[in-house]
Amino acid sequence: IRLRAHGVLPGDRVVLAGDNHPDWAIVAFAVLGLGARLVPVDPALLPEQLRHILSKARPRAIVLDATARQQFEITLDADAAPMLEMSILAKTYRYRDENDEV
Repeated sequence: IRLRAHGVLPGDRVVLAGDNHPDWAIVAFAVLGLGARLVPVDPALLPEQLRHILSKARPRAIVLDATARQQFEITLDADAAPMLEMSILAKTYRYRDENDEV
């Protein structure tokens, strides 16, 4: 699973929420490498705060770790951008060569 496969293009916004972990940095650099805009979100926010951020940012994708998914799952509705699992997405970017597409 790659960001581009989920329709993320340069200039799009991608929400990234999760605990401090190497996967967070891997995904953040993947977002920036694609030319998309990173919208970092603290997983300790209240659900209504996340709803406000999502309404303003209108992200193309939402990347969450397990903690953030548990915190925000009830906040995200069917009309929200696709939710991607941070650890799975990070694995696809860990070992790539210069010919791989972002």
